Amino acid sequence: MTPDMEIPKVPKELVKKARKGKSSKLKQTLFIFVLVFVAVIFTRGDSGLVKIYRLNDKISTAQQEIVRLKIEAEDLNWEINKLKEDSAYIKLYAAEYYGYAKPDQTIIQFLPAAPDSSR
Repeated sequence: MTPDMEIPKVPKELVKKARKGKSSKLKQTLFIFVLVFVAVIFTRGDSGLVKIYRLNDKISTAQQEIVRLKIEAEDLNWEINKLKEDSAYIKLYAAEYYGYAKPDQTIIQFLPAAPDSSR
């Protein structure tokens, strides 16, 4: 370069655009970092959305099991009360499950068919 050559000045608008491009890339990178950070927080650990969803599923399954067990307990309580108080039910139960009968009654027992060995 010679001393009498003047360095051309860069227009201010061009400088602003160049600075703005760097700033927008920085903002975009920061925004992506924040999104990734939030996603990691919500999906990891004890308070993550995935874990909360799984725990809610386990809760609903446990509630269904509780309802089923309550119904089963009611059925068993009914049967206990019948076996304690109802003599007709006791006779029916003894005949059905143990083969008990009065001396003048004939017991007919149906056995399940033997599995077919050709299958």
